[in-house]
Amino acid sequence: MWITVLIFAWVYLVMAVGRCPGTRIDRTAAALLGAAAICLLHQHSLAAAMRFVDLSTLFALFVFMLLGVIAQQRGAITCLTQPLLHRAWGPRRFLACVMAVTALLSMVMINDVVVVLLTPIVIRCAQQLKQPLLPLLLGTALASNLGSAASVVGNPQNLLLADAAGLSLLGYAQHTLLPVLLSLLGTWLLLLGVFRQQFKLSPATVSAAPSAVASVADTIKAVINKPDTNKAQAPAAHYSACILALLIAGFIGGMLLLPSYKVPLLLAVFMVLLLLSPQSLNHVWPKIDWSVLFLITGLFVVTNSSAAHLPLTQWPWLHQVLAQMAVSEPVLIGVSAVASNSIGNVPAVILLLSLPIDLTVGLATQLAYYTTVTGNLFLNGSLASIIVAEIARQHGYIVRFTDFLKVGIPSVIVAVLLGISLAVTP
Repeated sequence: MWITVLIFAWVYLVMAVGRCPGTRIDRTAAALLGAAAICLLHQHSLAAAMRFVDLSTLFALFVFMLLGVIAQQRGAITCLTQPLLHRAWGPRRFLACVMAVTALLSMVMINDVVVVLLTPIVIRCAQQLKQPLLPLLLGTALASNLGSAASVVGNPQNLLLADAAGLSLLGYAQHTLLPVLLSLLGTWLLLLGVFRQQFKLSPATVSAAPSAVASVADTIKAVINKPDTNKAQAPAAHYSACILALLIAGFIGGMLLLPSYKVPLLLAVFMVLLLLSPQSLNHVWPKIDWSVLFLITGLFVVTNSSAAHLPLTQWPWLHQVLAQMAVSEPVLIGVSAVASNSIGNVPAVILLLSLPIDLTVGLATQLAYYTTVTGNLFLNGSLASIIVAEIARQHGYIVRFTDFLKVGIPSVIVAVLLGISLAVTP
């Protein structure tokens, strides 16, 4: 039992820190090492270990990542976003447009994929239009998390909770869409206030001080740079954008009408994507962020296997906390904030789902909303924010922990207060 506890504690310590000190072991490697150690310790066969993994959630993540890669290869992402960005007049409207596009895409795609695709575009457009870059990078990170909080398909933790509690797309959005929209407006106003001096300047100004957050370059396999779309390629890009938009709309419509048919719908989307791929699969597979999929797979095995072998039912304090979460919204918010900003919102939800908790639709809705929006508190609170910071670093810009904190804290307070006042629960 104690060896299991040590393995579990070490894995989640690396989840919080980002890397095992003195080694090259990052979050993904720690999750896989922990899963392998747990399997060896308890003599699990490969088939037994895979029973701890939610394959439908992993497949959903994979399909959305594939959609993002193919959309980028066909120029659809550029086609959809660049005209909107260039129509924004002035730095304030430009920031609003970036946040709106990011949030909208994060409602229908995994937000981690959205920021991988959009961040290089935002940086390039900011350079060309001489816009202040730091608030744009922060706006992209914050909006991706807020937008994903309005949808059960917007991020991995919401997919997990949707599967566990049977959340529907429409039912969930009815309770979260308004708080998210108001939170986006509040966050935009906060960015304008915090960085009012930068908005008075023409050139983009970004601090070049060393980042306070550990680099996660190993988490991101590659950053997909925006291809130049010339006039000859424009019609094909517009055609691809329409096809992919219809594909996403068809999936969402199918989920609204037949929520229990998620896997068949995903299989249909997967088949269409394979037909739409402009390149052979040998050129597509390397651009999918496999490290995120391996990370979540390892965490499934570590958390669910540890929960099965640890005497959790003998811990009375745990039952008290879980019972309070079900009846007290402040306790649930506190647990969400602490867990999301220590081990991360995805590992936090995987851990909570492995515990003896009575997950009702109402509790799952609150957990999905609060674990997502409280991830905006710190830069390391969500994988999407870390990805934005890492892509910016690769382009020569530094997003510091303290820069994020200036807007993250008030943004989370606004989102939490709106969630409480507008009753984010069925």
